[in-house]
Amino acid sequence: MRASTMLRAIVLCHILVWITAAGRAEPTKRVPYIHGTDLLHPHEDPDDHFDLATAYALEELDIKAVLLDLGDQQKTRPGRVAVDQLNKLTGRHVPCAAGLSTTLKSPDDKGLDQPKEDQGAIELLLKVLRE
Repeated sequence: MRASTMLRAIVLCHILVWITAAGRAEPTKRVPYIHGTDLLHPHEDPDDHFDLATAYALEELDIKAVLLDLGDQQKTRPGRVAVDQLNKLTGRHVPCAAGLSTTLKSPDDKGLDQPKEDQGAIELLLKVLRE
């Protein structure tokens, strides 16, 4: 699927959810939400884009951050592109960061030996949880 086709599909999904939500008579309580995904751009799994668009479209969700898995692949196929597009389309400013480039060695591994530039998702997660 071409990128322009994918973007149109995301926008259509977003519009449909907005139309459905527009009929609600009473405001809903917003739930803080952190979206973790292995979203890549260009896409590998188109459902990742739909999941992200749906999260943006649901008024009940107060998206605090988008954490991008597969840090090594994010360097060449950044999922941030889709997040930036949805931020632009919706007027939001949801922060986004990529995670570790290599897998942890064990359940006790904290990833502290990995480069600082690969710690973005961890730092963003901790920041959001503190706030």
